[in-house]
This record gives sequence, structure tokens and C-alpha cells, in this order.
Amino acid sequence: MRGFPELVIFDLDGTLVDTRAWWLPVAEEGLRRFSERTGRKVPFPGGEKAWSLVGLPDDEVFRGLLPPERQGEWEVLRDILVPIEGEVLRSQRDFLFPGTRELLGELKAAGVKLGVASNCGPDYLEAVLEGQGIAPWVDASFCRGRPEGMGEKAQMLREAMRVLGAQEAVLVGDRDSDARAAQDAGIPFVLREGSGPEVFAAAYACCAASNQEGVRDCLARGCFQGG
Repeated sequence: MRGFPELVIFDLDGTLVDTRAWWLPVAEEGLRRFSERTGRKVPFPGGEKAWSLVGLPDDEVFRGLLPPERQGEWEVLRDILVPIEGEVLRSQRDFLFPGTRELLGELKAAGVKLGVASNCGPDYLEAVLEGQGIAPWVDASFCRGRPEGMGEKAQMLREAMRVLGAQEAVLVGDRDSDARAAQDAGIPFVLREGSGPEVFAAAYACCAASNQEGVRDCLARGCFQGG
């Protein structure tokens, strides 16, 4: 047992937030309102397709929900769907994975610095941090466009280390894109399983877990330190 790392950076969807519990009906409702506003019906692309978009940058998410001939309207869909997401996440319903609050609380009590890095936009980030009540535990949070000019997740990871003065950091995430960002930033990666067959993430991860207790054990085990 080597103890926790100095800084733990968490992805949001599929890592701290159980996005499967709310995303599909929200996406379907967003497309229904989009169809009404534009006067041209857009069918829901199906659960498998909609779920595969979770965790991608906003433009890819909203383009992906639309048929090819209408992807140029993705910003219209975004402006409809993001407020719906905010309403749901601020609705007093708990969408965090079981054990998330306990995990964050234990890490903070142990003196670990906590960060969040997500490919979402600023409005969604605030809806999760405030609506799900995890803001008090988070020392620094980053997403596309927050702070201004922030882009790729690897950039967020490097900025989190700089802002929080950390020499050692670990990213916890659920997607191949998370693992690639950790690799680009030169930090280890812990895989929060459950989002599907993320092949690169499974190969790159120093440890994998299917629940928050397992994530805690991965972080405490210190595999990222070479042991």
C-alpha cells in the first residue's frame, strides 16, 4: 500500500455521474423540441448511438445526434438540449454513482487535491458541480472553453497540475479518449469500467474498477507509482 496520489483528476460522465440514468430520455426530448422548432422531424438515432456520443466534445455529441444532412444545425440542438440537461441535473435527483460522495470525501480528508476535466461545455459543468452537490470537494475544474481558450482534455490535465501545484497526478475516466488524454499529458490512468469495450483505455490503465470502492482501492494501491 503506497497511499493516494497528490492529485486525482476525474472525468464526469460515466466516471462520477451515472449518465445512463438520464441521458437517453433527455436526448430524445431535445430532438423532439428541435424538430418542433425547426419544423422538420428528426428521429431519435437509438440508444446505442446516443450513448456512444457521451464524453465527446459538444460539437461531436450534437452533430452525432443529427442525420448527416442536418449536422450543420448542431448549435441549434445544443442550445435546446443543454438547458434540459441543466434542469435534470439540478432537479434534486441524485445521478452520481453510489459511493461517489464517500470516495471524494475520503480523498479530501486524506489531503488529496481533486480536479475535474470534462469535454463538456461550461454550462453542463456547472450543472453537474452545483446540481449534484460535488463542488465543495473539487479544487479545480476544467472543460472546453473554461477557462477561456481551454481545448483538449490533455491540456486540462496539464493545467490542473499547474494550477494546483502538483507534481504527481492520476486521471480516472471511462473512455478511450480519457486514456489517450492521460497518455498525452504523461500521467497514469485508472479505468472506471462500465461504458463499454474501451480497448485502449483497458490496455493503458494501470488499474481498473467497476465501482467507486474499486476506484478507491486502485488509487490507494499506487500501481501508478511502479508498485
